[in-house]
Amino acid sequence: MISNTIELYVGNKIYTGWTEISVTRSIEELSGQFRLGLTRTRTDKDVPLKEGQPCRVEINSQVVISGYIDTMDRTIDAETRTIVAEGRDKTGDLVDCAARYKSGQWRNAPLETIARDLCQPFGVSVVWSVTTQTAAKPFRVWKVEPGETVFENLAKAARHRGVMVNSNAAGDLVFTTAGTERLEVLRFGENIKYINMRASWSERFSDYIVLGSSTAGGLWGMNKPPTSRPACVLT
Repeated sequence: MISNTIELYVGNKIYTGWTEISVTRSIEELSGQFRLGLTRTRTDKDVPLKEGQPCRVEINSQVVISGYIDTMDRTIDAETRTIVAEGRDKTGDLVDCAARYKSGQWRNAPLETIARDLCQPFGVSVVWSVTTQTAAKPFRVWKVEPGETVFENLAKAARHRGVMVNSNAAGDLVFTTAGTERLEVLRFGENIKYINMRASWSERFSDYIVLGSSTAGGLWGMNKPPTSRPACVLT
């Protein structure tokens, strides 16, 4: 049986011996997340962890999360104390915080430049792993909408340029495209331990109706409003 060592580094201290472990990294989530739980007797010394502390999570000496402790849960009963630390990598700030830029807009700036400007206040580095010329094409004008988070703004810009935005184990913001290199073969019973499949009939419809309209009742470049058009029906 393979024994994995999970270590939480906070300052110059290392915490291990966790009884509950969850580390998640996904292309569908910007920031990596962790949840580490520990159960101790009431007479054991308390674990001096606090929310907001910078931290690093390693599995078998490989860094998987570099960020901050978001929450600390402590449950105490007559015999034991349960301590749970949850956190995300540094890009979690980009999900929570509003985008700020001195003028609120860029002119003739590429996505990489916009990303570096927005990430700089949070100490998040940007890794540009895209080689296509289309992705590097400057935006003629790009704006930050009021109340928009950094992630919302950059995810929107990334869709315009056909690239993916994610984070790495160091907490950097990474722009990339789909690769072609095969890194691993998935085999049930080896690196796949559990499969769950669900089929659902909900949210399926026989007809989809799309209603269209023109700005101010006319088409661009026309002085006179056009005749009314029927709604489009897709079946």
